[in-house]
Amino acid sequence: MSTIGKEERQFNLILTLIAYPHGIKRDDLLSIVPGYQEVFDRFAEVKNAGVLRNFERDKVDIAALGITIQTTDENESLNDNQNTRYFIRESDYDFPEGVTFSQEEMSLLRSAAQAWRDGSMNLESRKALTKLRSLGFATDDRLVGVAPSMSRTDDAFDALHDAYVKQCKCSFLYLKPGEEKPAKRSVVPVALSDVFGQWHVYSYDLDRKGFRTFLLSRIVTTPVVIKGRLEVPAEDYSAVLAAELRVLALKNQARLQLTPNTDAYSRLVARYGAADANDSVSVQFTDLNVFADELCEFGPHVTIHDNDELAEALASRLRLIASNHGALNV
Repeated sequence: MSTIGKEERQFNLILTLIAYPHGIKRDDLLSIVPGYQEVFDRFAEVKNAGVLRNFERDKVDIAALGITIQTTDENESLNDNQNTRYFIRESDYDFPEGVTFSQEEMSLLRSAAQAWRDGSMNLESRKALTKLRSLGFATDDRLVGVAPSMSRTDDAFDALHDAYVKQCKCSFLYLKPGEEKPAKRSVVPVALSDVFGQWHVYSYDLDRKGFRTFLLSRIVTTPVVIKGRLEVPAEDYSAVLAAELRVLALKNQARLQLTPNTDAYSRLVARYGAADANDSVSVQFTDLNVFADELCEFGPHVTIHDNDELAEALASRLRLIASNHGALNV
């Protein structure tokens, strides 16, 4: 088992994909990237399922950061990812021509990179510092960096996946929208799915005697897995969950107006697809409150159209932030 954490593994993956601008095949990638290579055997007849699962989840997390992993198939083969090459086009993240940094801004950037030195990515932080310092000597240098903003659902996912594989009972505290205190839920997970960057688990709720869907980001404790199998009726629960989330997403749609050349534009376009001529993207989501929380971080760079409920949810959050910081009285 690799001792490298998720953040460092994803950072290593990003650096490797940038270093191979013509693309690199999956097995080659997993054989050289720290965090995968320690437990991946490319010659094994059956590939390590845990490594492949981490790779798929890492791609989702990286896309959520606004970094697009490109793919190309050298043989244009169908339904076969053995020939698929992965890469990140570095030119997509060039700073616009004419962007410069003041001395104060450079100090802040150096401080941010220096802060990484004490973390698990100290080698990468030293490389980042070297690149940052070089900006002071040439106006056409580029700032290449990755914001260390990572999902916190890993502990929940790992425990739920373990219970799902073993068909065991697990329990956790779950905070529903509009409630102040979380409630304990005891379930048997039967399917896990990522939709629009959010992980969902479909489970049989032992207390409510029925199937329920839970959003991992609303689980406030690491699920506790209880040994011993609990049989549930055989069914394609992944298909059931996918159908349920599709219906839910069709009811939750909006159009986001984005400010060009901002973090909001880069990250949301990477997640939902290219913006139209008016710099807007059409989106679907499964949880209004969670989605409003996510959009809140983009501040004034996102305007919501065609969904009054989502617009008001976002506005109320921004008003609360402003009020708490003395910007206005509400």
